[in-house]
Amino acid sequence: MDRRTFAVLCELLRGTGRLKIDGLVSVEEQVCMFLHILAHHVKNRTIHNRFQRSGETVSRYFNSVLCAVLQLHNILLISPDPVPENCTDEKWKWFKNCLGALDETFIQVHVPEVDKPRFRSRKGEIATNVLGVCSRDMIFTFVLPGWEGSASDSRVLRDALSRPTGLKVPTGMDVGGISEVNEQERRGGRRVWTKEEEDALLSILDEIVANGGRADCGSFKSGTVKNIETRMACAIPNCGLKAVPHIESKLKFWKKQYGIVYDMLNTSGFGWNDVRKCIEVDSDEAWKSYVQVRLTFDMISFLNCFC
Repeated sequence: MDRRTFAVLCELLRGTGRLKIDGLVSVEEQVCMFLHILAHHVKNRTIHNRFQRSGETVSRYFNSVLCAVLQLHNILLISPDPVPENCTDEKWKWFKNCLGALDETFIQVHVPEVDKPRFRSRKGEIATNVLGVCSRDMIFTFVLPGWEGSASDSRVLRDALSRPTGLKVPTGMDVGGISEVNEQERRGGRRVWTKEEEDALLSILDEIVANGGRADCGSFKSGTVKNIETRMACAIPNCGLKAVPHIESKLKFWKKQYGIVYDMLNTSGFGWNDVRKCIEVDSDEAWKSYVQVRLTFDMISFLNCFC
């Protein structure tokens, strides 16, 4: 932040935010302490040493500036104008009733030791998954913070859409269809299985194994995959799933995932939580050691499915 921007911010806080000089601490110094804490994520003691103010003073002025900043919401948070129906701009006329650009980002956080497995992202960082929506004028129109770093993008989006004061979808828009198209593009045009299809396939596989449809070598008997295709068509009409490549590819993918899970559960420091139905690691050191030794392309793909 340059000096001019800092001066403008202080003036806004004096006027609209009604931030006042209390004692010997000027508005500029109050704002400096506030911005330093936010920018460098430092504790009260660090500001106490740097600005030579007591811990109580630092805490009191941080809260005062925070309340003043919240008073600026009508100035800093401007409701964007939607793309009008009669828009003739070549860049935007195709996006009538569009929500804007939507994406998620990871912001590192400090959490209790017991919560670290839930907040660990696919890159191994302890972070929170934040959803943001931006208008065509680069103005944020919606922000949803708080989700764990392990939460998938689709799960965070569903939460945003389900909240009473959450992300609003224009009438007539097919959210599921849009999400499926975007997912297809993200995965390079590959067939994306729905949860209903995966559940149906698991149910069919369970019946086949129970009825002895598995050979001694561990693979399925000849003709089993074709039989699965027929049963999937009966369970979910018009699903379009074929033995080759869809079902064979899915079985191969699950087999790789099972191998990774089996390897984790047989590694010191890893264990299965039967209540939450997930793998947990005892410490950050155990996780870092595992990643350094066994991180492969299959492992990265596996983590991307759940993060």
